[in-house]
Amino acid sequence: MHTDGFDAGPSRMVALGNFSRGRLWLHASKNNTWSLVNVQNTWIAFDGREFHRTEEWQGLERYSLVFFTNHLWDQLGFEGQDQLKELGFPWPETEDVFREEIPWPDYRQHAARRSWRWLQLQQAPRGLLQRILSAFRGAVRQKNPRGGSKWQRHL
Repeated sequence: MHTDGFDAGPSRMVALGNFSRGRLWLHASKNNTWSLVNVQNTWIAFDGREFHRTEEWQGLERYSLVFFTNHLWDQLGFEGQDQLKELGFPWPETEDVFREEIPWPDYRQHAARRSWRWLQLQQAPRGLLQRILSAFRGAVRQKNPRGGSKWQRHL
């Protein structure tokens, strides 16, 4: 799981090759959810500043092609801009960049990891989640010989 924290606008991506699975998991920090998006032979646009990761894939080859705009795009001199334009790179306009700020990755990482683990548990083989939750519910309150109480987990 990673974030491209310095993108100025949406990333565009496609995955090519002879493979199965290999979709892109995208995290949305606003509602702390993950979605799975097919990128095989299909262009998508997504906010690379949000956490994302590639699903495990099987096959001979998988190539990802990703286009993004660096956050310093508007600080490149005219000579550099002209060179990129001559090579066929489209030059972003101000309306192409993100207007909305999102919290730094450090602030979003814990929630993204926690929701990722929960998602993995939900997709675990049937009964595994119930056994795990049952084990946590099995925590019983016992009296401490010195008084007070303590929690003990029976797993």
